[in-house]
Amino acid sequence: SAPSTTSQGSTQPWEVHTPRDLERITQGMREWLCARRSPAPRRLLLAMAVHEAERALSDRCEDTAAQRDAAAAVTVAMERAFPGDRWAEGVAALDAANPRADDDDCIVVSDWLRSEPDSARLGDLLSYAAARIGAFEEEVCAVDGPRRLVATSHFVRHVLRVEKVLRSAGRAHLTLVGTSGTGKTMATKFAAWHTGTSLMELHG
Repeated sequence: SAPSTTSQGSTQPWEVHTPRDLERITQGMREWLCARRSPAPRRLLLAMAVHEAERALSDRCEDTAAQRDAAAAVTVAMERAFPGDRWAEGVAALDAANPRADDDDCIVVSDWLRSEPDSARLGDLLSYAAARIGAFEEEVCAVDGPRRLVATSHFVRHVLRVEKVLRSAGRAHLTLVGTSGTGKTMATKFAAWHTGTSLMELHG
């Protein structure tokens, strides 16, 4: 793990790792690679490592500031893992394959835009999600009028995570915690609809 990059001066929850956390990262990369029909280029392996590491660490983040700190820690760790020019070359290859719209347009891994998992800009996934939300609300929610869902970076990351769990065939799980009415159930329904997965709701 990387040293603390926070200003609190104390150990943060995402800085404490267990063998299970590291297994989650490697398992996540393995699932992406198995879903591909062609060999993954080096830039994609780098993107997968960063994507899965940030995903594993952000589970313990309580707010966006902690998520940024966790992402910064992943960058520090990756620079150590790929010394010399290898990290810079990998980042340059990712930037060349995925043009950046702005400084906050980060790279994630997804199969939304291509027929197999590949690196993609979050901004491109936002545009894709915004287009698909309309079809989802018409088909599933029978919404006629203003949309209930809005494509945001948080929404896209949430849906990507839920989709990965839904595709894991029971090997993974997640618990959604938050204030009622913030869209947890609706976003999960969108993920199930997008992956063609049956979703069972239990009330009681």
